[in-house]
Amino acid sequence: MKMTRSAFVVLAVLASSSAFAAKKKEEAPAPVASPAATASSSYGTSAETNLTASLGAIDGNLALGVGLQFEWPVVIEGNNFGVGFQTGLYYSGYTETNTLKGTETKIKAWGVPVLVTGKYLFQNTIDFIKPYLALGMGVGIDRAVSKETTSGFLTSDKNSNDVHFALLIRPGMTIGSTQTWFVEAPVGVMFTSFAILPTVGVHF
Repeated sequence: MKMTRSAFVVLAVLASSSAFAAKKKEEAPAPVASPAATASSSYGTSAETNLTASLGAIDGNLALGVGLQFEWPVVIEGNNFGVGFQTGLYYSGYTETNTLKGTETKIKAWGVPVLVTGKYLFQNTIDFIKPYLALGMGVGIDRAVSKETTSGFLTSDKNSNDVHFALLIRPGMTIGSTQTWFVEAPVGVMFTSFAILPTVGVHF
């Protein structure tokens, strides 16, 4: 009898121990994935605003510009993309001289692009530099002023307002560990002419 009772006591203790261990295992918190193991966009998870400044050429003439880019990050199967739109104000001006006629024509043009944009961010192992390729397509709202003078007297004054197709291909890269600054070399069509507009910008 004593041996039987002892056996029951031992079995009861073992059963209690097993139940306690199972309960502790169920209550153990699930491991938390480290940030490095989670997929995310190189630009974060919220919309970003970029401010840009450009100095280049449109139709071979000096061009200046400031711009705004609005972008939302998108992650597809571990690949980083961005979608959004951009706008700004660009200026280009030049002077044409006809020595035979004694005329001088000054032309100034302003343009406001309204472009839908897409971006692909290349994957690399260098955190300091993140290359990407972006494309902007839409319209440019242009205004041109042409003034012609002959022997110093104004002989013609013309203004025009137009809406034209606009396209910018924007290879670029972010710079710095925080990826706050970036540089681009946009090429495409502005003012119905070929444009190349080296650009520097900042995220905020």
